[in-house]
Amino acid sequence: MLEVFESNFIRTLKAGGATTGSIIYKHALRNAAIPIITVIGLNFVGLLSGTVIAETIFALPGLGSLAVQSTQRHDLPIIQGIVLYFTVIVVVVNFIIDVAYAWLNPKVRIA
Repeated sequence: MLEVFESNFIRTLKAGGATTGSIIYKHALRNAAIPIITVIGLNFVGLLSGTVIAETIFALPGLGSLAVQSTQRHDLPIIQGIVLYFTVIVVVVNFIIDVAYAWLNPKVRIA
């Protein structure tokens, strides 16, 4: 947020007479949220790989433990299904992040 407040467009908004509330809520928070959304998306995808480890360690039923068991049994159709399921989750999360970028920053939108 501090980096956004030091940028030129905030200085221009202040010089143009915009109120502090509109500068913070309409402009600064939107531009400061883009890196935060990127980190949240990367962490979510990283947590998917952590499910395999957590389910194996704590003997919890789920796709992670099913992936480990299928790998040990060389059951390729189940492994392919799990990989497809995780891939769809990653693609959906990336799509949501891209939509959030377009909502937060109008310059990102496709014309």
